[in-house]
Amino acid sequence: MVVSPPSSVHFDPFHPDHARMEAKLAATRAMKYGPYGVIGGDVNYPPASPEHPAPDYAALLPYNRAARTRLPSESGGELVPDRRVTEMLVYSGYVDAAWHLYEQSGNKDLLGKTGADDRIDQLWVSEPLRDTIIDYQLLDTPAGASDHHGLLVRLDLE
Repeated sequence: MVVSPPSSVHFDPFHPDHARMEAKLAATRAMKYGPYGVIGGDVNYPPASPEHPAPDYAALLPYNRAARTRLPSESGGELVPDRRVTEMLVYSGYVDAAWHLYEQSGNKDLLGKTGADDRIDQLWVSEPLRDTIIDYQLLDTPAGASDHHGLLVRLDLE
């Protein structure tokens, strides 16, 4: 099995349309050498599943609210997470590691916020690697090392 080197990402936090293009590029590049790809980093947008808990809207700064929620004219004036960036990863054949394990276990700790308001840091694997995901953890030490939590994902490639 040839797995391309993991793609580290930091999607544009200000322009969701640009971030969607970056997501498509990352998804394509991560599978350049075959069907096995890994993408991880600061995705900056809400997870793809509409069943995923909504962001903490009270903690969203105005510019993050503007980038991470749908426009009022698109959502009937309600605050609705803009999931189009991460939906592009799903559409491109990727699986959100934390969400996948959450669906199997029901462990809500897997959905913990990685930033102040949402789980904006994420790790994704291409569909053929879905069943190799065996562990996911948030890394929060040393205290104050970053304004985001780190991620640890283990794959069993045997």
